[in-house]
Amino acid sequence: AVNPLVMLLDEPTNSLDESGRIRLREMIKHRKNTTVIISHDDFFDDISDENYLIAGWELKLYERQ
Repeated sequence: AVNPLVMLLDEPTNSLDESGRIRLREMIKHRKNTTVIISHDDFFDDISDENYLIAGWELKLYERQ
């Protein structure tokens, strides 16, 4: 439970102040295992390997520009 192989986070930045957001991001960035983040916030886009977008009923790979 302390370091799971896969961690699923749903809107993890809700109710966090800026320092909490930055601390959470650094913790996720240095994790060795898989982390799946579901969010409307693009705060984690630059540290992720892949981003997906749900559009209508489709799941699409989101290409950064």
